[in-house]
Amino acid sequence: MRLQCMIFGLLFLGTGIFFFIGKAIPLLRGWQILSEEERASINAGWLGRNAGIVFISAGVIFELSAWSTGFREKAFVWSMIAWLILTGTDVYLMEKTKRYLIKKGDKEEGGTV
Repeated sequence: MRLQCMIFGLLFLGTGIFFFIGKAIPLLRGWQILSEEERASINAGWLGRNAGIVFISAGVIFELSAWSTGFREKAFVWSMIAWLILTGTDVYLMEKTKRYLIKKGDKEEGGTV
């Protein structure tokens, strides 16, 4: 279990950093097939940072589980359940609030992709 947690932790941390710095979104097939108008209406910088934080937090949980027997035995499952609930809530709120959409006339903040 320890080796699997180390590998998953590194994968999630790497993927999270890749999203956070803005390098992953242009590589996504869904992003590539969007029209220029649709791309311009999405604040990809903030979206990438959000996805990055989600992946990084999962990576931290896996790494803690790999290196701490006490965490793995007592808190890992509850941490992953909390992570799933918080991630689901984040996705729901993203869709409901449309916070990553840029309104016409607004300047994009948080970087561009």
